[in-house]
Amino acid sequence: MATTVRNLEPPAPGRTPVVPVREARGRMAAILVTADDSLWPQIGKFVPGRFALRQVDGLEPLLAELAPGSPAVLIWDVRNDDGAVASLSRLQQHSPRLAILMLDEQERLDRWQGLIRQNQVVAALGVPIAEGEFVKRLNQAGEEVLARGALLGETAQPAGQAGPAEPTGRRHRPWALITAIVLAVAAAAYTLLHFLSAPTDVPTAPPLPATQAPPPARGASFPAAAGRAEQVEPLLESAGQAMMERRYLAPADNNALYFYHRVLSFDADNGEAKQGLERLAELLLARAQAAVDAHQYEPALQALETARILKPADPRLASLDQQLSGMRAELGAAQIQAAIAAQNFDRASELIEDAVRLHAIGAAHAAQLREAVKSQRAESEANHWVHLAQARLQQDRLIEPAGDNAAFYLERAQRSGAGAATLAAEFRQLQQRLGEAARAAIAQRQFADAERDIAAAKAAGAGTALTGALQADLAAARIDPPVNPEPAAQPPAAAAVDEATGRAAGAAPSPAPPVLTLLRPLRPEYPREAVSRGTEGWVDLAFTVNADGQPVNVRVVDAMPRGMFDKAATRAVQAARYAPLSSTDPSVTRQVSLRVSFRLGR
Repeated sequence: MATTVRNLEPPAPGRTPVVPVREARGRMAAILVTADDSLWPQIGKFVPGRFALRQVDGLEPLLAELAPGSPAVLIWDVRNDDGAVASLSRLQQHSPRLAILMLDEQERLDRWQGLIRQNQVVAALGVPIAEGEFVKRLNQAGEEVLARGALLGETAQPAGQAGPAEPTGRRHRPWALITAIVLAVAAAAYTLLHFLSAPTDVPTAPPLPATQAPPPARGASFPAAAGRAEQVEPLLESAGQAMMERRYLAPADNNALYFYHRVLSFDADNGEAKQGLERLAELLLARAQAAVDAHQYEPALQALETARILKPADPRLASLDQQLSGMRAELGAAQIQAAIAAQNFDRASELIEDAVRLHAIGAAHAAQLREAVKSQRAESEANHWVHLAQARLQQDRLIEPAGDNAAFYLERAQRSGAGAATLAAEFRQLQQRLGEAARAAIAQRQFADAERDIAAAKAAGAGTALTGALQADLAAARIDPPVNPEPAAQPPAAAAVDEATGRAAGAAPSPAPPVLTLLRPLRPEYPREAVSRGTEGWVDLAFTVNADGQPVNVRVVDAMPRGMFDKAATRAVQAARYAPLSSTDPSVTRQVSLRVSFRLGR
């Protein structure tokens, strides 16, 4: 079949029949694929000026003339094409930068709903064409072309080249998920961004090497934080899901931007989170330029100011500012509001003063805007500290290291104006964790650590019921002599119990708390696999000693390496026996925390 190509304007002489993302005067390519010549005048009169429309007779001529990787909106007439579904994969392989609109009979539109939900097709429209719906869907498809161009680049790929190289350090994701994310990125809502105005004086804890686990809690009886990957992976998965569901910036605390920034609160150098923010900035810059070209200044300002806070050094910002400079007086208030919404408060303050000098806003309006900047800056800063505190609580970094721990960030949140009600849950959790850490330190006879944890709990607002009980337990432990287990024979490879007895962590102290006496010592068995590999390590355990002296509810708190020694340490504790705590009251129990170390004989 011969190729028929129609243009709304004559092509330049000698032009190569390759469809680029931008035609003359910055317009986007739109290709009508149909053998029905009557569709051309119907569609041509509806096409907005930002698009350059062409027509080809069918799929084969399209693939022949379209360079691999070329970006464009494809308007595909499938009324007489029963093989269109099967042909979609050919189109996607030929160019992942195509955004596709299907034209079909009204009664057959339902067959495309599944592909629309899977983001393989932008929309399906009935023939004859309704102008309003067609223009809406055409603009939506144009946004998707911009989105894919921002992520993949706007240059057509040579034949045989699948796509851009994956950035170094990026985690491997299944291609189907990546494709769904790419196709979904175009519909980002313009709502308040979270975490975008982090204060610059935040001390940054150095990241741990990839092969090193976080240091264990000091024998605490609460579950220690898992490895950094275990904290970050669920957030990255949530961000990916939010991208697939087009929750880019909203709702609050449940959108892709929020999850990427939570990742960075755990791991400031995470490449995938940074790439997600970079992708968002590229999309917003593309949207801003498209909106300027279409003289849609309010959405242009919203996209521009949000991109500015994400990527402040991008040279395209200056170009967009120059294009909007002639409208500064008319757009002053709208631009200020866009900067505030993007949480770019320094920029908003600068724009307020510019608008005052240009007499674009009155004195009363300027005062209102200054107050809005002040209040929202304080709220944003406080939220930033709260989220860092929440991350450090999850990491069990309660009061260490200095300047990068939960207590430090909660204090900064208070200084930023966060109220007691806002921080109540975090302070309660901090007090509880510090109390548990103090009890574990007392059980392990690490009295200096216990004193420090008690003081920190008091500084965090813990009441006398908690701190008084801890002080009483500490005083009693200093009087009681330590109880050591019977030493086990040391074969060439042997396990050692570092802390085999514990002090009570739950009940209120009594004047003479019963001392735990180990009757049947712990004799952990060194796993053969660990011996053959020459592996050493430890397991932190927490358990309850019941009134009969039997360890129950044994659980692993932390271990290094994970999973290697857990069973051996757990079995050893379960087989141990203590002297009965009470022969009359079965409710008497004691909480115990200990570390079992596995060291090869030398």
